[in-house]
Amino acid sequence: MLAVRLIEIQYFRRSYFHEEAEKNKETFTLLHGGRGRILDRHEQTIARSISKGQLWVDVRHLKQKDYAIATLAWDECRSDPQWAKLSEKEQSNRTREAVSRLKHHFKNRVVELEKRYLAYAIDHLAPVMALPHDEFYAAFIEKIALNNYFYITGSGKFHQRQVVSRDNETIPTPRPNADWLDDDTCNKIQETLDQNKIFGFKLVKSARREYVNPKFATHVIGHTENENRIDEGHKFSWQVGQAGIESKMDECLQGKNGYRKIITNPSGELIGKNTGITKLPVHGNNVVLTLDTEIQNIAQEELNTAITEFKAKQGCVIVMDPHTGEILAMANNPVFHVMRADGTYTAGMNYATQYFYEPGSIMKIIAFSAALNQKKIARNSIINCHNGTYKGDNYEITEKYSRGYLEAEWVIGLSSNLGTIEIANRIGTERFKVYLQNFGIGVKTGIELSSEKAGAITPSQFQIDDDRKTFGYNLQVTPLQMANVYSVIANGGKRIKPTLIKSIVANDGTIISDHKPEVVCQVISSEAARETRLALKTVLTDKGNGVKGTGLLAKVAGHEACGKTGTSKKMKTAEEREKYPKSGPYSDTRQYCSFVGMLPVNEPKFVCMVFIDEPNAPGISHDAGAIAGPVFSRVCSRVAAHLHIAPTVAIPPHVANQWNFLISSPSCVAPWLADLRNMKLSPSQLTRV
Repeated sequence: MLAVRLIEIQYFRRSYFHEEAEKNKETFTLLHGGRGRILDRHEQTIARSISKGQLWVDVRHLKQKDYAIATLAWDECRSDPQWAKLSEKEQSNRTREAVSRLKHHFKNRVVELEKRYLAYAIDHLAPVMALPHDEFYAAFIEKIALNNYFYITGSGKFHQRQVVSRDNETIPTPRPNADWLDDDTCNKIQETLDQNKIFGFKLVKSARREYVNPKFATHVIGHTENENRIDEGHKFSWQVGQAGIESKMDECLQGKNGYRKIITNPSGELIGKNTGITKLPVHGNNVVLTLDTEIQNIAQEELNTAITEFKAKQGCVIVMDPHTGEILAMANNPVFHVMRADGTYTAGMNYATQYFYEPGSIMKIIAFSAALNQKKIARNSIINCHNGTYKGDNYEITEKYSRGYLEAEWVIGLSSNLGTIEIANRIGTERFKVYLQNFGIGVKTGIELSSEKAGAITPSQFQIDDDRKTFGYNLQVTPLQMANVYSVIANGGKRIKPTLIKSIVANDGTIISDHKPEVVCQVISSEAARETRLALKTVLTDKGNGVKGTGLLAKVAGHEACGKTGTSKKMKTAEEREKYPKSGPYSDTRQYCSFVGMLPVNEPKFVCMVFIDEPNAPGISHDAGAIAGPVFSRVCSRVAAHLHIAPTVAIPPHVANQWNFLISSPSCVAPWLADLRNMKLSPSQLTRV
């Protein structure tokens, strides 16, 4: 009885595995939908996805006797010139006969079978990988004896698979410096494997995000990380945006996967005239940014220089087109390497959009322009600056300089806090708050970046709180919000939504969407904006008799610029409060320095915002005019040259005296100086341009 039972079990096992062997085999290959590119405004590539691969070898699979015989039998049959003319049934019969014959031939010749199959595989793979056949074969023989798994890189080197254990799962150790196979080679290899029924090899492909400059505008561009997902029942690695434009525009950039299904019979033959089912992948859309690569580099270089020179903690520089809201540059320091995501923990904050602070005197322009708009003042109106002490109901506000009466525009030029309070009083506290809101204070700009901060208009308990708002305290802003405020002054009074997206372009070049300036509201009249710009000129003017604007170092040689300095104290740290408990809430040694301005004054082409946090260089003033002003000057000078904005004002003598040297050295002549040379002006005439 027991013998009968054993026979039944053996029969069942033979029968079961025979049926399994007779089943058709389906091979599924996922076709990745490429992630779209990110480009600058001139369509220079900033980020792109490239497909790379490694050819993995499974030695155990490679030594499968039945598979080797099936492949060699099929190859032997197809060498018959009449093969293509045979019917499917006749081809199947021929293949079965060949399989039977080869099984008998290699019955006791396993090593010979393995070598013959390996030679067959390498005959086809070596030319595709551009590797010497004999060396390739010899390396295989050596490696097969040592490893169960290994992979082959683009240079033809063989690497042993190194593994680590993670949650009881065996996975390859990441190899960021591996010599990956390029996409074209990968495609040729896959085609070779499919067409020649080569098994034991698996092409492992991965889409890798490549950045032309891994430190270029990283806070704007962001980065991606790979996530494992399931598609059509198969696991694959997917690039997902983690910050910046990569995150905000992730859905737009993502492609759609396709796949290829190939069905073969037990002998490895393709079934049916249609060799498989193919669903083509769809590539993601390309995002064209408003950034100008050259201007971005200028802003980053000058910011880095300033942070080092002034031993500052951090900062940012923003350059934007006030008429369209397009951001031409958004530079931050510190910056991180986009391919090393750990840097985002220490340098990941975008100070332009995520850092909010009390801006100080750059805020004064809101009260001034509002009063002009309400026709409560003119530029030459006489304003009482209260001789250094403003007395309200049960409170006093003092300032460093004791001034009596000033023309309204020189309240801006000399940056009088008390004069600004007086100007704001002419329109009233409630209306001033409405202007703050209309200028965009306390609300997000809506720029296409995640985690933008809104800042805040701090609630007021007393009138002194509202007075302090007029000169940039008791409220919080981001540098981008202040750049946008000054864009209102530059473009004729309209608040325009800032943007980083110029257009969305499909992979075939079709424009899906094109940016149009989005006007949020008309904040002030064009006349009030023009008068405000003229008032801002005083900040960069030496009137004589000791009357000098606070931003003389922000002047731009050859160009009529205007802008405003802003120096504001930082709140005390816990250590400072403990050390100086009676000196008020603000630090006496740590401060913010800002300068916001534009050029040319009459028809501004761009606005530039400079923000420097906590300069600490010894032996120099830490006021904004001395810290942020020179940065503004250098950035604007280079940007004006890049945009070919012709000089419109007198060139300083020290520049004019270098004219002959410059024209004798064309390689160092900036574009704007080249324009002047073409005008054939002499050095003496330059001072009268």
